[in-house]
Amino acid sequence: MLRYFLSTLVVLSFTSQLFAQSFSDLTATNGKHEHGGFGGFSIKSTTINNEASVLAGGKVAWLIDHTFYLGFSGYTLLSERNATNPENLQSEYLNISYGGLLLGNYFAPNSIIHLNAEILLGAGTLYFTPYSFWNYTPENEISTIFTHTYYFVSEFSTNVVFNITHHFHIEVGLSYRKALGLDLTTLPKTTLDGLSYTISFLFGKF
Repeated sequence: MLRYFLSTLVVLSFTSQLFAQSFSDLTATNGKHEHGGFGGFSIKSTTINNEASVLAGGKVAWLIDHTFYLGFSGYTLLSERNATNPENLQSEYLNISYGGLLLGNYFAPNSIIHLNAEILLGAGTLYFTPYSFWNYTPENEISTIFTHTYYFVSEFSTNVVFNITHHFHIEVGLSYRKALGLDLTTLPKTTLDGLSYTISFLFGKF
């Protein structure tokens, strides 16, 4: 826990310096700013409960002066993963979703290939069902008593950005996710922690 808080402080210190520089650049434009926005979908290759997994989701953001952006991002587990339900001690399907506030910054955004850094701060839910996402029916949901827990999540990302056109970007990058507050006796507290490899397809006014 102490290592997590120390690493979080380092990341927040680093990102706050980046964002402070961005705000300094923004205020140096005599109040004249350019506004844009973008949105799109992402695929993450990661590990959940020590198993290779796939997350799908996306992000939407307001962009200021082609550099700083503020928005929302969220993801859900696509892979079928099993774990022991602490309520009935049966092996059931694990379902995970999370999302929250997104802060980011582009570096040299006018270059065809450039970098960005972003941090997601939010919350999520983890729950068990006796049926998989792909076998969902309303009847299954009505007859199921969900075992679930909520958690806080932070995820720091850095990406290589490819300017395909003025209105279409592709991002390829790496992120680290940390969850706090998992309260299930059959799962370790680090079940959701780990690295992700991400590809994103974004559309908008950059």
